[in-house]
Amino acid sequence: MMTAIKIPGIDNHKFAVFNKMSPGCPLTVQVNAAQTIRFSSQLIGYEMGSYLLITLPAGAKDKYHNTLMVSGYEVVIRALLDGGLCLAFSCPVESLVSYPHEFLALSFPKHIETCQLRKHPRAATCISALVENTGFEQVPVINGCIQDISLGGCCFVFDMPEKVKDVHHRKLMVNLGEREHSVGMLAGEVRNQRKQHTKIRLGIAFDETTSQVAALCRQLHVDLAALR
Repeated sequence: MMTAIKIPGIDNHKFAVFNKMSPGCPLTVQVNAAQTIRFSSQLIGYEMGSYLLITLPAGAKDKYHNTLMVSGYEVVIRALLDGGLCLAFSCPVESLVSYPHEFLALSFPKHIETCQLRKHPRAATCISALVENTGFEQVPVINGCIQDISLGGCCFVFDMPEKVKDVHHRKLMVNLGEREHSVGMLAGEVRNQRKQHTKIRLGIAFDETTSQVAALCRQLHVDLAALR
C-alpha cells in the first residue's frame, strides 16, 4: 500500500527520500496525454525544493514535442531505489532543453508516494557469488557480488556482458561464495534487472524457505539480527 508523504512547503522528512537518489538513477516517466506515453530516463540532478533534471531518449524532442514542450504539463515519475523502496510523484514540466543535449527540466514535486516492495529487510554485504543458468548469450555462469541479502532475496551485481538480454522472471541458481569455497546454492527468480554504468544489477527472489537462507547466512557471517 502506498504511503502518501504530504509536505507543506519545502522542508522536513520528504528530502530523506531524495537523498537516496543519485545521478544516473533509473526512472520511468509517464505522460498522461491523449495517448499515454511512457519512456525510460535517468536522473541528471536536482536542486532541493526547486527543480529536477532528467534525460530524454534519443528523438524524444521530435516525437513528444507537442506534449513535453508545453510548460506546466504534468508527468509522473517512478523510481526503484536500493532496499526495494519504490517512489512515485507527479510534477509539471518547466522546459525541454535541446542543446547541447536533450533533457527535461521539471518542477520539484510537492507530494511523494512510497511503498516498500520487499517483505524482508536486507543487510549490506559483499559476498562473492556465481549465478548459473543466466540466459545471457555465451555467458552461462557469471561471477559477481551479492551487494545485499535478506531472508527472501538478494541484489546480485556483476560486470555487463557484451550482449545484454532481459532476464526478468528467469529461474537461476545462486552459488554463494567462491567456487572452491562454496557454502551452498539457492534457487531463485529474477524480479528486476537494472543497468548502471558498466554494471548489471539483478534483484533475485529466493525459492528456498527462510530457515534455509538463514542457515547459509550464518555460514557467511551475515548479521541475522539485521534481517529480522
